[in-house]
Amino acid sequence: MPQPHYMDVIYNIIFAGYLLASFFYLGLLVKQNLSWAKLGKAILISTVILQLIFIFLRMVADRNYVGFWYAPLANLFEEATCLTCALSIYYLITESFTGFRTLGTIIVPLNTLLVTWCALGGPGNSAMSYNLEQPPPALRSYWIDIHVPVHLIAYSALVVAFGLGIMYLAKHAQEEKWKQLHRGEDLPVTDHPEEPLSSKGGVAVIERTKKPSASSMQRSAQQTGFLSWAPPSDRIDKMIYRAVVIGFGFLTALIMLGATWAEVSWGTYWGWDPKETSALITWLVYAVYVHGRFMLGWGTKQRSLLAWLCIIGFASLMFTYLGVSFLLPGLHSYLRSLAVLGLKSI
Repeated sequence: MPQPHYMDVIYNIIFAGYLLASFFYLGLLVKQNLSWAKLGKAILISTVILQLIFIFLRMVADRNYVGFWYAPLANLFEEATCLTCALSIYYLITESFTGFRTLGTIIVPLNTLLVTWCALGGPGNSAMSYNLEQPPPALRSYWIDIHVPVHLIAYSALVVAFGLGIMYLAKHAQEEKWKQLHRGEDLPVTDHPEEPLSSKGGVAVIERTKKPSASSMQRSAQQTGFLSWAPPSDRIDKMIYRAVVIGFGFLTALIMLGATWAEVSWGTYWGWDPKETSALITWLVYAVYVHGRFMLGWGTKQRSLLAWLCIIGFASLMFTYLGVSFLLPGLHSYLRSLAVLGLKSI
């Protein structure tokens, strides 16, 4: 059953909002002016609020169609809509606490790609359909209300860790290049590369200002490039660790809850379904990260290796989320219509 027309209009506005937010965040790459990122954040906040309203309206429409309330996860369109909203909220919280607006140049466009795929759904796209559908028996359980929030937090944290991993590698490369250019010089080290220097008693010292002025930060950005807006690489490394710890913890809970739910629905805790196997591989990648964080030490090479693990983990996470459903159909294929592959849904 098609969703109400006014909901199509709302989602198109949401789609436009994500595109516009991405445009302004990416504008920071070109203009190197924080006002672009601030405007992008304002647009993203407004879009997320509208998306939350859309999700509620979708739940109401589902309830009117099937006759009972349930989490909007009957198909991939509903699930992806919830995930993009959760990821945006997680990113906005991260930016608010850290002031790391540069991260938005990766996370917001990446999220927009998934929103774009959702926006290209409809009757002609059985894999991402707007239509209201009857939830399969496995989803008609109170477990979904427990499983889904854990899933959204785990994926959101690990996607942010992926963005931080890219930023770490880029920032570290910039710092190494800076060291090469100024080898042999007595360069000050600051917590914020944008902090101005002053001279006291003929000795250059650092003025420890917690919040450098926007003008000084902008001048520094123009002198050293886009990555000067990013924190030092060691601080990014700590942010990666926090994001992975949160994501890994919720991913562990997600697998345990999924196994319990599987026993209730299908009579077995673990059936080596492709989704389950891929989720286990993803868990192992992040387990290696957490173990390596303590065992490999704090050297530059080790930190770069751990950042690469976050990128590898993200690839495994996306394969678990989308690749398995399309390439290796199994018990979890209820998230989409297998008609697109000419297969019968299990």
